[in-house]
Formats: sequence, C-alpha cells, structure tokens
Amino acid sequence: MRRPPTLLIFPLAAASLLVADFVRGQQAPSAAPQVSLSASLAPRIAEIQAMLPEKPQTFAPPFDNRAPWDKLAADTEFRDATIKRADYMLTQPIPEVTDAQWDEAIRTKDRKVEKVLDLRRNRLAVLMLSEGMQNQGKYVPAILKEIETICGERSWVFPAHQSFTGSNDLGSAMTSWSLATAIGMLGDRMPDSLRQTVQENISRRVITPFLDQSRDASLKKDWWRTNENNWNAVVHAGIVGSALTTVDSRAERAEVLAVAISETPFYLGGFAADGYSHEGMGYWKYGFGHFILMAETVYSATNGRIDLLKDPVARKLAEFPLRFDVAEGIYPAFGDCQLYEQQPTWIYNILSSRFGIGLRTKRSLVLDGTFYNFLYAWGVNLGFTAESAASQPEPRPLRDWFENNQVLVARTAPGATPSLGVAMKGGNNGIAHSHNDLGQFVVALNGKLILTDPGMMDVGGQIYGPNRYDSAINNSYGHSVPVVGGKLQGNGPAFGAQVVDKSFSDKLDSVTLNLRGGYNLFAINELTRRLELDREAGRITVTDHMTADKPIAFGTGLSTYGEAKEEAPGVWLVTRDGQTLRVTISAGGAPFSVKFEQLKDKSRFGQVRRLGIELTEPSADATITTVITPAS
Repeated sequence: MRRPPTLLIFPLAAASLLVADFVRGQQAPSAAPQVSLSASLAPRIAEIQAMLPEKPQTFAPPFDNRAPWDKLAADTEFRDATIKRADYMLTQPIPEVTDAQWDEAIRTKDRKVEKVLDLRRNRLAVLMLSEGMQNQGKYVPAILKEIETICGERSWVFPAHQSFTGSNDLGSAMTSWSLATAIGMLGDRMPDSLRQTVQENISRRVITPFLDQSRDASLKKDWWRTNENNWNAVVHAGIVGSALTTVDSRAERAEVLAVAISETPFYLGGFAADGYSHEGMGYWKYGFGHFILMAETVYSATNGRIDLLKDPVARKLAEFPLRFDVAEGIYPAFGDCQLYEQQPTWIYNILSSRFGIGLRTKRSLVLDGTFYNFLYAWGVNLGFTAESAASQPEPRPLRDWFENNQVLVARTAPGATPSLGVAMKGGNNGIAHSHNDLGQFVVALNGKLILTDPGMMDVGGQIYGPNRYDSAINNSYGHSVPVVGGKLQGNGPAFGAQVVDKSFSDKLDSVTLNLRGGYNLFAINELTRRLELDREAGRITVTDHMTADKPIAFGTGLSTYGEAKEEAPGVWLVTRDGQTLRVTISAGGAPFSVKFEQLKDKSRFGQVRRLGIELTEPSADATITTVITPAS
C-alpha cells in the first residue's frame, strides 16, 4: 500500500467535466472554469516570494572562493587524475552528433547518441573541476566552447525519451542545472554574451515550459510531475535549482518553487511506510540523492524556512542504506541495479549531519560515479560544511524486514565467522525498474556476493522496450526462482506474492511466501517458498513446495556470476571472489537433474550463470529443498 503524499494539500484538479444532466427538467449549469496550478497556489507563492533573496544566487562556491577548491585539490590522487584527464581532453575534439544520428536515436530509442551527450557533460565536469582546483585560466577556453556546444544541441531531452515525455526530462533538467551552476562557478570568466545565451536556453527549454503547464490548466502536464518514480525528484530538482540560480524575477522563482514542492510529495508518496526503496539502491542514490540536493538548495535559498527533509518519509529513506545491506556496503541488486554500488559517502555525510543516524561515512568532497557529471552536485557538496553528527556507525541489526514490500534482509551476528547475509523479496512484478523475480534471493559469504541477482541488463534498445522481458536478465529464468509447468513468471502488478508466515528470533529468521500469483498457470493449486537463516547452524535453507491438479514439470534455479562444480550427487560448490558456498539439493526422494549453464543474455556486469534444478518426472506434489552452507 502506498503512503499518501504529505507536505502540502494538493491543488484542485486541473480539469472538470461538463455535466449533461437535467434536474427537474432543467439543464445543469456548466462546470466551474478550470483553475491552473499556479493560480491555486497564489497564496503560497506570495509566502515563498518573501523568503527568497532579491536576486538569484549561486549555491556553488565560485572559483574565486578558494577555500573549498583548495580543500578538494588537497586530495592529490583525485586532483592529479582529474587534471590528467582534462589535459587529454584538450587534445580531443568535442564529440559530434549529426541530425541523422539524432533522428535514428528517436526512432529506435538506441542510447548511442545519449552516450555522446553524456561524454560532453563529462568533459565539462572534468574541465570545470580542473580549473577550479588549479585556477590558472588554462581550461577556461575549452570550458566556454563546451558550454557553447551544449547550448547548440538540438534538444536537451534525451532522444530515447522524446516519444513519451513532453517538454522536460532527466536530460534537460540535469543539463540545465549544471549549466546554471557553471555560471556561478565561473563568475566573470564567462563572457556576458555566453551567460545570456545560457540563461536564454535554460528559460526557453526548461523553465518556461514548466511554468506554461502550471499556468494554463488546458495544457497537458508532463507525466513525471505527479509520478512516484525517480524522475519526479530528479527533474523537479533540476528545474528548481536552475530557477533559483538564473531567474531574475523573484516572483517567478517563488512560483517554480511553490509548484515543485506541491508535486514532489508524489515522489515521497511512492515509498511505503516501511522506508523501502522499491527501485533499488542505485535509484535510491539517483532519485533520493537529487531530492537531497534540492532540499539543501531550497533550505539555503529560503534561509532555512523551507526544509523538505522534515518530511518523516525523508527520514525513513535516509535510513535505507543502513537497513538494506546483506554485508557492509553490499546490497541486493534487485531489478535494474548495479551489482556493486559505489558508496555515496558525500550523501551519507549530509544525511548523518541532518539526522544523526550514524551512516558509515566520513566527510568526502569527491562524488561517486553516479553524480560525477553533475556540476550542481559538486557545487552543493563543496558548499556543505557540516561534518557528520554521528561519530560512530550504528550497529547492524540481525535483520531488517520491510513489511509493505515483503523484503527480508537477514545477517549472522556481528563478528560471526564465517559471516552470512541473505535477502529475499516478494512484492509484485509491476514496480518501476523491477524484474519478474518474485521469491528472488541473494546470498553473501564473508562480504562477497556468491548467489546474486543479475542486476541491470547490458544497455541497448531492449532494456526498456517492448521486448524487455525476452531477456533472461529481466525475466524469471535468470533469477533464483521456480519454473513451473515450463512457465516463467508473468509481468505486471497483477502478478504478486503474499506473505504466508514469518518468524524472527536471534537464532532463526524465516519467511514463507505464496508465489502462486506469480504464474499464469491454472493447474497450480499451491506454490510456496520458505527461506530461513539458522544463525546457530550457519545455514540457509530454501524450500519450494508445489501442488497441482495434474503432474507438471517443476524446477528452480540459482543465479551467480561465479563457477559451480559438482562435489557429489546433489551437492554443488559455487565459488566467486575466493569464497565458496556448498549447495545441497534434495527433492523428497524424487529424482532430479542439475544443469550448470551460461545464459545467452549478458548483463551489464558480465555473463550470468544458472544452476538449474529440475525434477526428472512431472509431479502433482513436489518439494525441492536447497541447503546453503559455507564451504570456505
């Protein structure tokens, strides 16, 4: 169940219907005129206007403010590597995109053009960081040329997005805020003519369309404005940051901010009360990270009078990294996620400073790779001076149970040798960026993922297209879940799991899921998966039980990026990163076969392998049990 949006009461609906009805022989009066979003927020806009400074302000340290830039340059390894890259970029031309390539990218949704656009923004970031640290003017001409090129792009909306979004998307918002930040960082190093060009582009491409939709109730609004996924946070953040930095009119800045903070609660409302980020750790960083950047910028612009992090959902989301790891810094890659997420210690520092929650962090001026290209993230982080309020990390609990999303993360006791961590998910197969993976589980041994989720598939047109679930990376075959009657799990919110039973103690944690609803197969009467972690025995047991109207095929699988070999009949060793798990398989006396295969589909992280277990004969009542123990 989704949590209802908070922070603000939402405005009146933007559309009304003409009632063609008669009451006592008379026609009903026409519906009231449509009320625009901006009009409905007029009192709030006036309040916010009084909080804002007279002129727009940059929230990133300019190059002339040497203290933060010198502190960044004190990281000699980062400084030297960045300057080396910048010097190389000075010898290379700015990558080009032709109109034909752009048209083809729109038609096919291929991401090749997007990679070129990303490379341009990476070049801008590297050059800007190098100039900020050296402050010698060496990179300024190349920076100005890079900005001119970006301003001359056909669109800031990614080609792959143009068929389903309107005037703004992730690309336009991120580009806009980065260029707005460049204005503030460069100061008078940017010629007035180019500054005006940048401001005109930001206004025409980003701010004006956003305000037009807000002021005219008859215009269709971009879908992301009231959506729950990461787009809501990212695009609103980019628009707000750009407006607060570049828009001269204080009333207009207040209008952008008032509208945005009336719509971002839809993003927060997409998270259940248990604080689970259903798009995974990667999109937690990307989406909630942008919400944090917006919150810090708004807090600064209003002198602390608007604090978006006061929402209780924000506090719950801040704790997510503490609760989701199966081992320190290791997260299940459920859905479209990285197999290993680079730790965003700079985000942890902001959150620990604001909430005192003890995230494992130390002050870091260097951003993780997700945010490297975003100048505005560098700006906010360099300008954030507070240290983490919690000096000691909070101890990791034995388990975290996300009730609303049916996700268990269970661990052996701190200091246990060997250490085991396991996570299993239920939910449904209709969540944004999800895979068809009800019952999926991952296992970590001594801090290494051995039984894994495939994570994100290799980038291509298929990743979000109509053939998305043809790939074993996204469908259930590539996951550690049952295959029943030769059928894989279905896609969509109608295909879901139910919690049958759960039990937690210091000795043993167990969760039983009903997976019957994940398969479009009427012959199934019962399909359950029970996973338990026995801490005293150092053992994970997964039991799949199925009954059907008639004998049908039944099997399951284990996914890994490691190697597997048979140790004895029904006993396999799975090894990865120097750690080995022993998997002991039984089927209540029924014969079964085991096949170790390499999937034909590749993920972003390499070749996924599957240890497939299948009953030799069809059955109407079958149980497959896998007992997983450390072997190294």
